[in-house]
Order: sequence, then C-alpha cells, then structure tokens
Amino acid sequence: MQPSFLLSVLLSIAIALHFMACGSSPKSSGGGVVEDSESPVVGAAISFSDITFREINISVGAATDDRTDQVELEYKIVHAATESDINTIAKANASTEGSIVQNWTANVVDFTHDSLDPATNYCYAVLVRDRARNMSIYTTDCQATAGDSTSPVRGTGIVFTAVEGDEMTISVGAATDTVTPAEDLTYKFVYVPGASTTPINTIAKVDAFTGPNLLQDWTANALSINHEGLSPNTSYCYAVLVKDSANNMSLYNPVCRLTLNIRRIFVTATSYNGNLGGAAGADAKCASDANKPATGNYFALIADNTRIPSTLTDWVLSPSTAYTRANGVTPIGTTNGAAIFTFPLSSSIGTAPASVWVGINDTDWSNFDNCDNWSDAMAIAGRYGAADSTTATAIHADTSACTEMRRLYCVEVITF
Repeated sequence: MQPSFLLSVLLSIAIALHFMACGSSPKSSGGGVVEDSESPVVGAAISFSDITFREINISVGAATDDRTDQVELEYKIVHAATESDINTIAKANASTEGSIVQNWTANVVDFTHDSLDPATNYCYAVLVRDRARNMSIYTTDCQATAGDSTSPVRGTGIVFTAVEGDEMTISVGAATDTVTPAEDLTYKFVYVPGASTTPINTIAKVDAFTGPNLLQDWTANALSINHEGLSPNTSYCYAVLVKDSANNMSLYNPVCRLTLNIRRIFVTATSYNGNLGGAAGADAKCASDANKPATGNYFALIADNTRIPSTLTDWVLSPSTAYTRANGVTPIGTTNGAAIFTFPLSSSIGTAPASVWVGINDTDWSNFDNCDNWSDAMAIAGRYGAADSTTATAIHADTSACTEMRRLYCVEVITF
C-alpha cells in the first residue's frame, strides 16, 4: 500500500470524526468536503402573551436544522416601530443595542420585553442561526401594549400649614398609579375665594381653570405650594388634581381654610404714671396717641380687676390671632386658644427700649400689681414690661412705684 494512499485515508477518517464530534456530517462529492450552507427551518410563527401596560411576552416555535442540534440553535429577537425596519435578515441582524430584545442565545424561544410604554405598538423580528452562522427569519409581527385607563390613587388629602393672615401653604400626599411612576405624576392646584367648593368640585371644573386662580399648573411631583397675598380673616377654597402619563386624572377633595386675623399692636409715644384713669382711661390714651395708626380701634393691653386675661373679661387680645407691629408687616406672634402669647415672640412689640405698664403676671397672665386698678399714682406698685423684649419680660420685667412714668401697649380690636 502506497504511503500517499494511507495518508489520504487517515485524513478522511480525521475529517469524519471531526464532524461527528460537532453533531453534523460532511457531504462529499468526488472525495471533497462541502461546508454547511443550508439555513435552519423556522418553527411556529411569532405569538404574543401576557400583554400588560409595560410588558409583552414573545414566543416562537423551535427551529430545526439538518446539521446543528435543535438545542444548539441560537435566537435573536429585535424590535422596531414598524415591520419594514426589521423585515429582512440583514435589517434585523443589523439592529443596534437599543432595539435588541434578546441577543444570540441558544435554545431560548420565549422572552419578555419589559419597560414599555402603555398603548404603544411594537414590531418584532426573530432570527435563528445554526453553528455555521446560516440564518433564517420568522415572519415579523406587531403587538400593542395595553392602554392605561386607570386613574391615579390619591394620597392623603389637602392640609394647610404655616397659616398666617396673608399666606398659607397647601399640601397633599403623593398619589400612586399602576403605570406612571410616582415621581412622574403631575399636579395642578387651584383656588377660589369664599366658603363654597362648588366652583371646584369636579375634575372637569378644575382641569379647565386658567388665569389668576391657577396656583400651579401641571408640574411633576410638586405636592405643595405657598399661597401669598391673601386677606386676613378670609376663607379660601382649594382643589388639587393629579394626572398620569395617559392623562387619567383624580381629584383631591376640595377644602376651605380661613386665614388668620391680623391685628396690630403699638407702643404709645407718651408716658404716664400709674393713674391711667382705669382701663377706660388707658383705652382713651391709646385712641389719641401720636403713634396710633391711621385706621383701627385700639385698647390698652393692661390687666386689673375689670380687664381679666384668665376669663377673657374685657380682654383685648383675641384667640388664635396673628399680631404685627404698627406697620402691619413685622410679626409679633400669634395668640393661642386662650388669647395669650407664648414666648418667645417672633419680634418685640416695640422697636426701641421702653418700659410699659402692664400689670400681668408672666407665669399665668393673671392681673398683678396694677396701681390700684390703674387709678392711683401713689399706690405701692405696678408691674411693667420691656417693649424691646421677645421673652416673658415683654409683659413682666419688674415692679416699680406707681409714680414712675411708663408707656402703654395698645392693641387693635374689632369688638368686645
């Protein structure tokens, strides 16, 4: 036997063993080896299932091939806006990273495409290839995600904070939605003056609002707004809409809120001894003082046996009321439900050091040391406060003889 013949036989055996190990067999013609040039045969066409707002499941039947085992066939899934963008092997295989749902993976014929937009059409192509990189394409098909028709779920209702005479903050709890992320939900705030929510009690009414009564137009994740420029002791009604990316809306229940009363306090320009002529005489001094603002009625902030803070008898401060200096701007403080201040104050009542007849005990606001009900300059003692203080010394700095000359606090009042 010739050596060349033996070499040829051994080479043929080696090639056959190679193809057997790779799961395929060579085709020979005239003693040569023919490479695999046949594409896989596609299985059942593309089908869709488990379709939601955000996901589509894509499946195909498994392909077959004459040389590559079925479990070794690889699949690539791509998507596009239209079928024409991916309806050939060349187009589908050239798809960029953002359009690839699944890159070449063996024996995976079922895949979920997620993070989609609601009510949007997506077109898909599936490629299959064998070990020799021969490819086939399944017929392209399209499927739309589910439409979003569910309105957002409102969070906690309208609440008011930092309520003053001329402003307040309106807030709501964050809404949730089955499709739109919470941070992408948008909010609209509107208001109407008055005590009726009728003008803003439906989604249609609030959605139609424009102009000066629109506090905040559609803004993502904006849950509160400060409303300024309000009038004291006035009712304002508010409504809030929340909207998702599909324009479904929900209405937070409208609520009305009264701004605080804002009243003024000033320190008299004139000083007096402890004989003020009683509470009535002190009131008359406030009414005629040079520091009195041009508008408003003012009474003296003093205590005696007729003007009693603890029982609100003839008392000049009002409950839950905001007080400012005479300029109507600088806040002094807001009284509590018992119609007294708690300390420290926001600002002192006066703008300069001055002592002021008060006759009030700083611990419980009871009447105390009042120059015999502010009628006797020769009485033993009268209690006074410091006009430039923000602490309790504003009403009780010390006690002195009633012959001393001191000023008065004068408080704006509406009625007794």
